[in-house]
Amino acid sequence: MNYKANKSHEDDGPEWGATALLPVLSQEQTTYQYTVMIDEAIGEASYYRNVVQMLLQASEDDVVILHINSPGGLLSGAQTIIEALKATEAHTVALLVGSCSSAASLISMHCMDVVVTDSAESLIHPPRGGAVGKVTDVHSGSQHFLKISNRMFKDAYAGFLTDDELREIIAGREMFLDADDLRQRYQARQDY
Repeated sequence: MNYKANKSHEDDGPEWGATALLPVLSQEQTTYQYTVMIDEAIGEASYYRNVVQMLLQASEDDVVILHINSPGGLLSGAQTIIEALKATEAHTVALLVGSCSSAASLISMHCMDVVVTDSAESLIHPPRGGAVGKVTDVHSGSQHFLKISNRMFKDAYAGFLTDDELREIIAGREMFLDADDLRQRYQARQDY
């Protein structure tokens, strides 16, 4: 996949790491390019309010680049970003630099294009978590969490993982992928 970025103006941007680039004017339409830095653990959903707002307000002429170098993090934060990616009209690009693991890899799966740098790597694994409370509540909460996360995995990794690999990961296997593996699998997913 090829992608050519516009030159950006320098500013600190909002604290959540999105920077609006200078508009590109062509035939009476304005196109904006935004960069969202996802370069730490995925946090609470509320941390991404401004990212979600920008994605929901972006037009079909806009480009949003998610610069991802993250070990993963909270599923709730990833879900918030993923649902906004599904709803946006903008063209979305995941730029993978370094680690794109766990919840971060789920986010990348919902971008229209993915650029894999030579340093990119990923870990895909079953969800991790814990709960405290009455044993019956912990059990029912865990069952619900597994149901939701399994559905999310099947949706996100369709065409990227084989059915057998997906079953193995849901059952507890961890899968490590380097840049070459990622390029091959993203291409297979595009062809899927």
